[in-house]
Amino acid sequence: TSVYPYAIGAVDEERDMYLDASNGGNNSLLSDAVEQKKDTIRVSVKRFDTLLEELNIPLDKPIILKMDIQGVEPLALSCVPETLWNKIEIAMVEFTPTLVRDAEIADAFARVCLELRRFSACYRISDVRDEAIDIMDLKDFVESSTVSHLNLLFVK
Repeated sequence: TSVYPYAIGAVDEERDMYLDASNGGNNSLLSDAVEQKKDTIRVSVKRFDTLLEELNIPLDKPIILKMDIQGVEPLALSCVPETLWNKIEIAMVEFTPTLVRDAEIADAFARVCLELRRFSACYRISDVRDEAIDIMDLKDFVESSTVSHLNLLFVK
């Protein structure tokens, strides 16, 4: 496992990350994702494909992708290169339905939903029960959800 000092986003830039006063794991580049803002810090944001190239991360083995980046998942996933999509065997991604309705995120999410059709199955993982989701209906399922977060597991 490797940890790199970058946030993942849609463009390479410097941005403010909003820090959550009540939940240290809920810091985000999106102001709306943090309910009790206590401060901001300046962070380096990289596109997923830029990060792979700059760090020379090898893509020679199957990949398990786990992503929970406080609402920016569609923006980050929209920058995943074809070579990486082809290598991802399992993906666990959290989506925030209310943030998916934001125009910029909605556009990225629509593109990501097309890429996620590469997987053969999708499951919603929740405290209540796990359920299979039709990947072809993924966009409508997430956008119409009334929960705050959806943890989805994709398998090839």
